[in-house]
Amino acid sequence: MSGRSKEIKEKLHHIRCVLGIVGDQETVNMAADLEDLIIQESERVEELEDARNDEYETYTNNLKILKKENQRYKQALLVIESGESVLFTPYNEKLWKVLNIAREALKGETEKHDTITRDNKYI
Repeated sequence: MSGRSKEIKEKLHHIRCVLGIVGDQETVNMAADLEDLIIQESERVEELEDARNDEYETYTNNLKILKKENQRYKQALLVIESGESVLFTPYNEKLWKVLNIAREALKGETEKHDTITRDNKYI
């Protein structure tokens, strides 16, 4: 239980004690029920906040991984593109075709990762 929940619980308990002194039994019972409901709700809110924080941490970790993958794809593209002009001769045309296929695949992955990292904002 967080500090805020403890503070709420203490204040509610104090109110219930005051009502017990000046109020009738029905009022005291209603105050006790209200106290229990508020405490349960504040605990539920804390659980939801913890779950949201865990989810956000997972999201940011996954986003970091995607950015690293994207950087590797971009580096591979640079290597392929810088080597294309040197490699293109009649003797290694098959190698050039393989590199061209790899380049297109890497471009697709890079574009996909750019879109994911740009468009997925955590709300």
